[in-house]
Amino acid sequence: MKSLRSRLLLTFLGIGAFLFAGTFLFVGLTVEDALHTYADQEAKMYADQGARIVEAELEKSYVLLSQLRFLCEALISEDNAAFLGDRVETLMVDMVKNHEDLSSVWTLFEPEVFDDISAISADRVSGRIRSSRESRGSEADKADYYQLAKKRGGLVLSEPKVAQAGGAGVVYMTKMSLPLLDSKGQFLGVVGCDLVLKGLGEMIDAIENFSGGFTTIASESGLIVADSFSESVGRYLSDIHSADTVSAASRAVAEGTTEETVTEHKVSKEQVRQMISAIEIAGQYTGWTYIVSIPQSLINAVPRRIALVMLLMACAALFLLAFSVAAGSKHIVKPLKEVSSHFDLIASGDFRSSIKTNRSDEFGKLARDFNDLSSMLNCSFRKLRDITVSMRGRAEAFSEDMKAADEAFSLIGDAITEVIMKGSDNTRGLNEVSSSVKIISGRIRTLGERLQDQSNAILQSSSAIEEMLANIESVSNSVITSSTHFDQLSETSQVGEEQLASVIAMIEGINERSEELLETNTLISAIAGQTNLLSMNAAIEAAHAGEAGKGFAVVADEIRKLAEDTAEQSRSTEQSLREIVAAFQEITGSARQAGANFSSIRELIRTVVRIEAEIKSSMQEQDVSSKEIQIALDGLKESTTAIREDAGEIASGAEAIKHEIDTLEENSRGISDSIVRVHESSQNLNSIVKGAGQSAEENLRSAEGAHEAMEKFLFKEDEEADDAPCIGMEK
Repeated sequence: MKSLRSRLLLTFLGIGAFLFAGTFLFVGLTVEDALHTYADQEAKMYADQGARIVEAELEKSYVLLSQLRFLCEALISEDNAAFLGDRVETLMVDMVKNHEDLSSVWTLFEPEVFDDISAISADRVSGRIRSSRESRGSEADKADYYQLAKKRGGLVLSEPKVAQAGGAGVVYMTKMSLPLLDSKGQFLGVVGCDLVLKGLGEMIDAIENFSGGFTTIASESGLIVADSFSESVGRYLSDIHSADTVSAASRAVAEGTTEETVTEHKVSKEQVRQMISAIEIAGQYTGWTYIVSIPQSLINAVPRRIALVMLLMACAALFLLAFSVAAGSKHIVKPLKEVSSHFDLIASGDFRSSIKTNRSDEFGKLARDFNDLSSMLNCSFRKLRDITVSMRGRAEAFSEDMKAADEAFSLIGDAITEVIMKGSDNTRGLNEVSSSVKIISGRIRTLGERLQDQSNAILQSSSAIEEMLANIESVSNSVITSSTHFDQLSETSQVGEEQLASVIAMIEGINERSEELLETNTLISAIAGQTNLLSMNAAIEAAHAGEAGKGFAVVADEIRKLAEDTAEQSRSTEQSLREIVAAFQEITGSARQAGANFSSIRELIRTVVRIEAEIKSSMQEQDVSSKEIQIALDGLKESTTAIREDAGEIASGAEAIKHEIDTLEENSRGISDSIVRVHESSQNLNSIVKGAGQSAEENLRSAEGAHEAMEKFLFKEDEEADDAPCIGMEK
């Protein structure tokens, strides 16, 4: 069992630990969130500052180009090509001479602007400045610095290219161009420069000294032109950074905002927080981005140090709290132990103890209250002992009285139970009689309903038989009519068969004549062939006769033609006759089949006539039987009506008997209910008496137990107790 001192120590330590943990967690989260917000703001500031520094460096060249453009546009309006060339050339030479990051400055005009000048340039070659005026060539029409300036009407930074590579690293160069426009906004050409990006490395170093992170500058295509890691220069963002970084860079360029990402840097292999800012020149779109990557470990270092300091402070505070609780609990536990020992004596039944103390604090008051409690308990329990002695005698007398009352109520209950049983027998008999009457009445009602159903069925049967008689008569008339029609059909079929036989005979005769014509046509064909041979012989003889036979030759030729025509007509006639013979043969076959069908029809008609005769005979027999059934149903209907009336009178009598029995049964139930209530009241009273008897016995046992228990207590001497007042008992 843990001591009070241990419990106090554990309680205060637990509360202190909980408070310190909650405070530590709240302060830690608040500080961490504030530091993360501060880190984000710092990173955004570094990104914006870096972008502004790069913009400021690029804007130097932009300002020079703007001055050059203003001069060109002003001189073009005067339409003096020679004067324009001198002034522009001088200005461009000064620009290249005074700015080391410019390797070339040039102006390109549209072909229709001047006839004799289309390009002016100033270049730095081997440390010397050289200017020239020449034709611009066709390659400018395809270059992005020319076409994009013409299309956008604003600043263009072309894709960077390597200017030099060596021990100092790779240095890139980009072309910056601005469009030349007349007063109406018509495109006239471009002014531009080749800008060497030397100072970007120094800018990155300056930003890194403040941020402690990494820096990347990328072009519109994602080409890295400057980076904290020299090996990253010349590669693309997608090679070094994550897809999230590339997407954020695209959004920053498109929206002109600063985007944030958290990703892993592929070169340093560190988790970094990135801020990406778009680079603009004089508020114009460039497509370039400035990226600051701050390691997450650098951001988290300060919160970790703060958390460690707070943890050490919490441990020290808990140690001081534990020491204070341990020292203070000693002065509390000792007096409590003394009071606890006196309470143990009272718990054991000894009311003679008291605490002697002179203290005036809370523990002194607790000791005096204990002494008052001990005196009051001593007086109370002494009086309780005297009361238990007298209560035991009274409980014995009350227990005897309850036993006598219990016996009397048991006799009353037996008598009432016998009366209830006899009443139940009477009620049961009445219930059986009532049930029998209900059954008889129900059966009579059922009989009446069935008789009604039977009467309805008889009426329906009678109607059905009458309808059937009418149908039988109708069918008989239809059969007679059909028989007459079938007789006519049989006669017509016989006449048709005879006429068809005559037609077949005529067709066969025509067929024989066609055969004879075919033989005649064959003879004509043979005669035509012989005639043709004779005409050929005659023609040969006429040819032998010379001039004398010419007339005969003409006649022979005509005879030959006539013979050929006759032979051709004979062949055509033969073909037609053969087709006619085939058609007549087919007609003859069809006619014979029709004759056979007429025979089948006559046979079927005879069968139908025989069946009609049988149906007619059956209908006559059915008519006689149906009339006999109708007579029997009329008699049955009258008998059913009489029985239904008698059943109604019997049902009325049964209802009257049932009403009288129900009244008698209700009165019997009322008497039985009254007797049952009397019996229940008697049983309740008997239960109360039994309960009182049991309570009396329990009171007797309790009084005896209380007396025995009171004998175990130790009280102050009687004379001492009588002199001492019972504190609190007067009330």
